[in-house]
Amino acid sequence: MGIGYQGTDRNVIDYDLWYADGNTRLAFRGPRGDLSAPGAICCIGAAQTFGRFVPRPFAQQIGEILGRPVLNLGFSGAGPEFYLGKPPLMTCLAGAEMVVVQSMSARSVSAGVFETRGNNGVLRFLDGPRKGQVLKAQKAYRTLREEYGEDAFRAQVAAVQAAWLDRHQDLAARIPGRKIFLWLSSEAPGDNVKLDKSAVGTFPHFVDAEMVEKVAGMGFEVVTCVLKDMPPQVLVNDRTGVVEQVYNARDFPDRPDRTRALNGYYATPDLHDLAARKLIRQILSV
Repeated sequence: MGIGYQGTDRNVIDYDLWYADGNTRLAFRGPRGDLSAPGAICCIGAAQTFGRFVPRPFAQQIGEILGRPVLNLGFSGAGPEFYLGKPPLMTCLAGAEMVVVQSMSARSVSAGVFETRGNNGVLRFLDGPRKGQVLKAQKAYRTLREEYGEDAFRAQVAAVQAAWLDRHQDLAARIPGRKIFLWLSSEAPGDNVKLDKSAVGTFPHFVDAEMVEKVAGMGFEVVTCVLKDMPPQVLVNDRTGVVEQVYNARDFPDRPDRTRALNGYYATPDLHDLAARKLIRQILSV
């Protein structure tokens, strides 16, 4: 999905994409890295790690400041099984000196009535009246709640939360080096889960404080980065300096006009700067 971001965001930022190898055909955020580089720091996660709309994501910053090779392997929509299912990436993580695992959404795992597809950002219904249909994750959960009922929805949330923990246990077992779990959000752990108000809540969806505590028990060092009430980022053309309507009316007809030049969802440059500072402090703490 890095390619998709580059196509949509081309007037705002150049992501300097590179391909890991000829087998995976996955485009990652630059600067270009080497999956076989010894002693690297690998950063994995979803679009928040990739750094959509961010000129210098936290992975790039810690590499520059520490003078160490850092691979940004963030990928849009990714959940833990995105990495677990790709041997070249797991080989890279197994050989890394350190791996930063961003708090990925629990909606991005296969469990219950949903099977993840592609980059984990879309889901396929396995049962019920929608069996076989594929929807983007947030719409899929709203549809589940509306058409399958509240009990089915709550059972699904519990199923993906349990599966999310299982996948992180698997990651922990397969990453022998130092492991850091990075909570990156506009809300503190637990405050992001608001099922009474929203079908998915705030990113990382369905991941609560108890789950983060259990991850710490798996050998992950936990770094919490919260930018409360994170203000929207105004998107500006990187050549002209003029506000850019990235979400144009032709390609995004359902988006409100007032939000066409705003990033109101992805981690902003300010949150990436905070993450870089906290990660560097944690990395140098031992």
